[in-house]
Amino acid sequence: MLPFLQSRLVVTATGVVYALFGLALAGGGAWLVLSGGSLHHVLVGICILGTGALLIAGRRSALWVHAAVLVGTLVRAVSKTVPVDRRC
Repeated sequence: MLPFLQSRLVVTATGVVYALFGLALAGGGAWLVLSGGSLHHVLVGICILGTGALLIAGRRSALWVHAAVLVGTLVRAVSKTVPVDRRC
């Protein structure tokens, strides 16, 4: 197999896996929202689904979408764990 076709196959397969994970995360997040939780998991699932679709399409912008998801998740995690002193 030609190296270009082999790498394209790997990127497409990765996109399919990302899309499936995104669907699962968005579905689980919807269940959490119905149980009174936040929209975070739904939004992250939709973004990961979008990353998968962009990978399948061969778009490099998939990297930027995924990077934004990671940064957003990091910001949310830090904001949930670090106490904020509002006595300024």
